[in-house]
Amino acid sequence: MFDTPLSRTIDSANQHEFAVKRKQWRQSVLADSALQHRLAMIEEPEPFIAATQAEALRLGLTLPATMIAHCLRPDPLGLDRFDQHVPNTTTWPGPGWRPIALVSAQGEWAIDWAHFAGQALTQPFYEDSLRAARQRPFNRLMRVRTSLTTLIDAAPVQMAVPDGLIFHLSRCGSTLVAQMLAAIPGATIVSEPPPLDGVIQLIQANPDLPTTTAIALLRAMAGALGRPDNDGATGPFVIKLDSWHSRALPLLRQAFPDAPWIFLYREPIDILVSHHRMRGMQAVPGMLPAAIFGFGDAHALSLDDYAAHVLASICQGVLDQPPHHGGLLVNYSELPDAVLERICPHFGIMPDAASREAINAASKRNAKAPQDLFRTDTDQKRRSASPSIIAAAAQVGDAYRALEDRRNAAMRDSHVR
Repeated sequence: MFDTPLSRTIDSANQHEFAVKRKQWRQSVLADSALQHRLAMIEEPEPFIAATQAEALRLGLTLPATMIAHCLRPDPLGLDRFDQHVPNTTTWPGPGWRPIALVSAQGEWAIDWAHFAGQALTQPFYEDSLRAARQRPFNRLMRVRTSLTTLIDAAPVQMAVPDGLIFHLSRCGSTLVAQMLAAIPGATIVSEPPPLDGVIQLIQANPDLPTTTAIALLRAMAGALGRPDNDGATGPFVIKLDSWHSRALPLLRQAFPDAPWIFLYREPIDILVSHHRMRGMQAVPGMLPAAIFGFGDAHALSLDDYAAHVLASICQGVLDQPPHHGGLLVNYSELPDAVLERICPHFGIMPDAASREAINAASKRNAKAPQDLFRTDTDQKRRSASPSIIAAAAQVGDAYRALEDRRNAAMRDSHVR
């Protein structure tokens, strides 16, 4: 067809009609959690389009296959989070939905959600799971977005509360711990969820925000991330935070006063070698607000010195907490045995024989590449450390020794009792 003003008008009219019908379809689907689950389970576009058309016809709606297909275009980079469409529902979506992003839409903060189709969070990071969920045809067509206010105001009275919080120094076994806990049947282990980081950074960037609002935001986001799926699984719920979140530890303790927490750490030289090979965002100036770590001109430092300052700041966030204040210090050298011997009891997790076997099996796998077996690399890292890395590691020495002193004192006290 020639592109004429008339053809464009007809096309525009068709799109408007489709948008109206799609909105009606969305409202009907959002009221039926069983239907949501059935449609979300379909991974391929063609059978999803056929199922969607059949369900629409049942509702008296005709949705053209070509227009549904247009909505299902792949978005592997998740660029739709930059879409400026306003929130389209004023309630939390039903079971199976979890937050996937904190976004800015037309000058206001909002939450994007995706249906995870009952898939357990077994990937090394929450971002791996949400990326897969985001690409499901159902989520491409539904596009559920709520306001930040709705996240708080529409939160259910009974929300999931974490049984434990994992803080860490980075590159020190926290992913291994999370993967071992995730092996427990029915467990919900949320590993470094970007939406929670977004909320924490939003709070840190707005110091005038009332504490009650900040706490409500944290509780609502955690509750949304850890909500039971369609099967109502009630296993342990643990959040592994990003390494820089130790700087928000006091606020997180206020939000979850009854949640025990651990801090995993390792010899600084090993961590710095890892970041020198492949730097995490916290080890690159400008990737995170320098104010989080109490820096001035971060760009005046070498990359290794900058990373060392970050590590020292993360440690200090933990050392500023009173000893025995709900926390447990765990050195990388204690892993993997510490998961069953110290971490599970600290979190109040009592795995049965089958769960212990699953945990032990997970301990033998490479946490970030579960298809591979785990192989220790400590000796190799020590041998490869350059003089600049050794010098940078010395800047974290006092903080590391203070953590070791506190850990050893706590272990002596536990033996005495």
